[in-house]
Amino acid sequence: MRIKLTKTSVANIDHPEKGQKIIWDSLLLGLGLRVTPKAKTFIIQARMPDGKERRVALGRPDHHPDVQALRNQARGLIAKIKNGYDPVAAKQRDEKRDITLREVLEDYLHDRNLKPVTIKDYQYHVNRMFSRWADRPIREINMDKVITLFDEKSKTGQTQTNTAFRILRSLLNYAQTAYRDEEDKPLFYENPVNILTARGRWNPSRAKNDRVPINKIGEVWNLLQEHRGEPTYDCVSFILLTGCRRGEAEKLEWRNVDFENELWTIENSKSNTDRTLPLSKQAVELLRARKELAINEYVFSGLTGGHVKEIKRVTRKISEIAETKITPHDLRRTFVSIADSLKIDFLSVKLLLNHSIGSDVTLRHYSQTTVLDKLKPEIDSIGNWIERQGRLAANKVVDITTAGKAL
Repeated sequence: MRIKLTKTSVANIDHPEKGQKIIWDSLLLGLGLRVTPKAKTFIIQARMPDGKERRVALGRPDHHPDVQALRNQARGLIAKIKNGYDPVAAKQRDEKRDITLREVLEDYLHDRNLKPVTIKDYQYHVNRMFSRWADRPIREINMDKVITLFDEKSKTGQTQTNTAFRILRSLLNYAQTAYRDEEDKPLFYENPVNILTARGRWNPSRAKNDRVPINKIGEVWNLLQEHRGEPTYDCVSFILLTGCRRGEAEKLEWRNVDFENELWTIENSKSNTDRTLPLSKQAVELLRARKELAINEYVFSGLTGGHVKEIKRVTRKISEIAETKITPHDLRRTFVSIADSLKIDFLSVKLLLNHSIGSDVTLRHYSQTTVLDKLKPEIDSIGNWIERQGRLAANKVVDITTAGKAL
């Protein structure tokens, strides 16, 4: 059916009870009005040079009160389609250009095999640091906005700001590669975060070096032993004896403890390789005592189920002895200090710490590095040294080898 589409004729067209009908304009081939039971919509329809037919909605009549002006607009679009313009591809491209930072994050996390803690970190920074950008198209993020927000956030936390903007840089680098047009060209050619490097704006890195002073370790050990049997204190003792990461201790399960060979295994470690490490005599005694208290699969079980999570209350007490703020990770650095004082070689210490060795050629050729039972003498020497410092501190005897040291 063809009629001259005008404001009046469009208003007089009845809605069908079901389905749809299209009324074509008698003045412009390809312009029509699609009518459904509840709506009327102007459309155009044209065929591309390759034979593909394209139909595009132009909007409701109340959006186009001047039908002649609409007809002129439609005529130009029809001509473009006949000359090769593809409105469907253009719409898809525009939708990709309007993709938000939160949507990029979702795609990024879907395409990456990341650990839960890394996923949580990415989500945290997008939702917190970049909350004002999260639901806006990433094309709106420009260099000026990056510098302004970076400077603003740096006033309250330089390290956190560096971390957040490095995450943003990764997400936008991903967007440059992942989102492309029909000719496989990037939709986003520039990463605005790179301006921070170009202008030298990154906050200076301040590597942490906090640890328990080596001449205070005996007192710390005695504190931990006074509370032997309490899961949080035992967990901290284990970290001090092994140098492991907080999460590796907290989530340790009994199935990964080998009492017979005095070994323990870290599954899916930071290096993405299971690694079996030796246990000192002191650590074995600690674990045997905990086995008698076992209530679930976790070595350091929480009082209400699961594993322990809040060990900061213990490190706060350690901080009082150390006379400096000590975090769980500082105990790992303390382990390194002890190993250094015992002159344990650097490669052995790195392996005991379960460091990643992917790019370290020397370490990759340091025998096999997944079962490290040969490092039993080294871990025993550390455990024995810590225990000895506890005895000396209890008897108020000063160890001349540690006196005055505050590593």
